[in-house]
Amino acid sequence: MPVNLLIRGMCSLIPGLEGISENIRVISIVDRFLEHDRVYCFENGGDKQVWLSSADWMTRNIDYRIEVAAPLLDPRLKQRVLDIFDIPVQRYGKSALS
Repeated sequence: MPVNLLIRGMCSLIPGLEGISENIRVISIVDRFLEHDRVYCFENGGDKQVWLSSADWMTRNIDYRIEVAAPLLDPRLKQRVLDIFDIPVQRYGKSALS
C-alpha cells in the first residue's frame, strides 16, 4: 500500500528500503512561516477518511497530554482537505522526496 508523508521539518525515516519502507514516500516541506497541520488522510478500498487531530506525535507530548482526533464527515470539506493535501505531492513530485 502506498504511503505519502508530508513532513514539516526533519524526518529520520528512510523511504525505499526493500521489505521495510519501499512503499513510503516522504516529502519534506520547510519554510520560515510554515504551520504544521494535524490532518491525517487514510484510504482503504477506495473509502477515503480524513481526520483532524490535536496530536503532534512528539513523545514529550503524547506522554503528558490528552490528545484528540475526530473524523471530518462533511463531504465538501473532506474533498477540500484532500485537494489541499494533493498540492505538495503534485508540486514537488519525485524531486523533493527524501
